[in-house]
Amino acid sequence: MSGRYGAFLDRNWRINFTKPKRYRSNGITYHMLDYADNTSRSELTVVDVGCSYGVASKTMKDDLAKRGVTATVYGVDVAERVRKRATRNLDHFVGGDITTIPPGTLPKADAVVCSFAVNLVSPEIKYQVIRSCSDLIKEEGVLVTNTFPYERIRLPTTMQFFGAYFRALPSLRGGWSSFTSVHTNLKENLLKRRSRAIYGREAAFQYAESIRLSWNNLSPLEKRFLLVSVFLQDPGPYTMSLFLAALAKLRRAVSDLVG
Repeated sequence: MSGRYGAFLDRNWRINFTKPKRYRSNGITYHMLDYADNTSRSELTVVDVGCSYGVASKTMKDDLAKRGVTATVYGVDVAERVRKRATRNLDHFVGGDITTIPPGTLPKADAVVCSFAVNLVSPEIKYQVIRSCSDLIKEEGVLVTNTFPYERIRLPTTMQFFGAYFRALPSLRGGWSSFTSVHTNLKENLLKRRSRAIYGREAAFQYAESIRLSWNNLSPLEKRFLLVSVFLQDPGPYTMSLFLAALAKLRRAVSDLVG
């Protein structure tokens, strides 16, 4: 799988670049807060896979602290150039590929976060990364990710966010603070639909398998359609990869001609 599709998918897509408030906007922070509430934990060990500069995890850690939850965050990223900034923003930084990092390098975590790190890569890499993430969580830990299997996902729409204001209007009878509380809760529930929280290590392993199985169940036409949808996400790198592949083929042809 990685050979054919990886030639075009395994790129440094701009959509993957992290932002300080990303874990709020894709609901990961709110899944983490739910996990802390559901397990009555006030301290969490968190591994952020594909952490980049660590700015999203830093904001998430601050948000958790405001709710009385202390998080110790280990960031992992394959890009060595992020090390300096990531070390400043995170409690610990480990450089390398999560699928090949030696056992024991990272602690077993209450929560493993994987956000956008492998959304636009070949299916086998996506499976291997989520499988490795699953192996890191404690038996009763949680995997929080917006890496979905290859199936129809009903993400919240702009109109649903707009509608949350109207649904909260009746609470104005109790004052502005009541309205704000109800609206915030409605908005957070919508944001959480942009990612998933998978409780328990065994369930996380099964989730990784669902990525592989859902890909295998796609028809050849559906797989090609996914390539087109990836192109529409960020045409620049995709077009460049096509150009470089064609250029390499042209060079080989010229080399064969001239001996």
